[in-house]
Amino acid sequence: MLCAPYLSSPAWDADQRRNIGLLPQDIRDAIEEGEKTGNFGEAYESAMMAYYDRHVCLLKPWPDSLQKAFSGLNPEVYNTMWGKSEFTITGALKDYDLTPRLGEIREPVLLTCGDRDEAGVKTVKDYQQLFPDARMAVIPNASHLHQIERPEIFAAVVGDFLQDVDGR
Repeated sequence: MLCAPYLSSPAWDADQRRNIGLLPQDIRDAIEEGEKTGNFGEAYESAMMAYYDRHVCLLKPWPDSLQKAFSGLNPEVYNTMWGKSEFTITGALKDYDLTPRLGEIREPVLLTCGDRDEAGVKTVKDYQQLFPDARMAVIPNASHLHQIERPEIFAAVVGDFLQDVDGR
């Protein structure tokens, strides 16, 4: 099972650029300014949180588990792997791309995403088509954390997948 998978930095970057383009102008401006100047201060952080509220977690307030995960983030590791900017990949993962190898996975695969996910629905569909045996579910009215936001739907999708796989 791959939930809102990150399998390719170029694909992830394209999805983020598309999502940023849909934000209100003032939020886009704050992100662009931070990216251009390297100033990831208060205006950038606020814009990033507005992005997160639309594409990462729709719940208000965020669940304790998510807040705990964010508070435990190691900035040194994150910056090394991703880079200082949330939206421009400059770290070790810059050229990461598993898509050429997805066809090697012969087991059944379930891919899920939310319809408002930062992992774009079209991108996840493109991934699905690269696996020999995969299905995909788009969870409505949900974002990146669709399994937390819509647990009943997510559980039904997973249950159906496991039942089908078990019946083979």
